[in-house]
Amino acid sequence: MTAFYFSPVAAELVTSLLLAAPNHLRQEPYFRFGQIKDDLDDNKFVDCAIAAGADWLVSDDRHILNLLQEKDRFPPVPICSFAEFKQLLNR
Repeated sequence: MTAFYFSPVAAELVTSLLLAAPNHLRQEPYFRFGQIKDDLDDNKFVDCAIAAGADWLVSDDRHILNLLQEKDRFPPVPICSFAEFKQLLNR
């Protein structure tokens, strides 16, 4: 796995761009569901998707995709890979 490192200036520029974008919503999770046990840091993405009522959580992270195997998790979050999301957009 290749690690990518970005400067604080680059991170600030990207964050500023996202906050100014009209199609962007900043969402703070209001509850920690802890659905991912193998990589606790990944829970922030699932928690934000739940809090925002996201239509899809799009990720190629294996820990997030592993949630697809758990049928009775609560609350449910629609999850798909980037390849699957691309197919959805092309319909």
